[in-house]
Amino acid sequence: MNLLAQSKIYKQTLLLLLSSTLLPAVVIGSYGIFASSNALRDTSVLQQKTIISERREQIYSFLDNSESDIRFLLKVPPIQGIIRSRANQGIDTVGSSTQAVWTQRLNTIFVSLISAKPNYRSLSYLDEEGRELVHVSQQAE
Repeated sequence: MNLLAQSKIYKQTLLLLLSSTLLPAVVIGSYGIFASSNALRDTSVLQQKTIISERREQIYSFLDNSESDIRFLLKVPPIQGIIRSRANQGIDTVGSSTQAVWTQRLNTIFVSLISAKPNYRSLSYLDEEGRELVHVSQQAE
């Protein structure tokens, strides 16, 4: 065999050896990268969905509690007393309490509510023109 034929066989063998080694490595490596990327993406999406679901529940809970507090406050006697006394020159026609007395009673209710509900920073009762008639703020600790 001459040297040229031997060199050609050597090159073909080397090429066959390299291609049979590199091709599977590239295919398996590419598949591994693809699979791990998909797994990481799916895990991340699942975590984000979980966080969003938890926060949604917190918001719904807060809104439900706020709605029930507002419904409660609408029915407390001082609010109706303030409305009646404002319509009658500062004196309530039911029980003859003054607007100042009703305002103080509502202030007491607001203080109790804000003490029981730490998620409220302040409560205000506004008249129809937007003026604050009663305002209570949570004390900083």
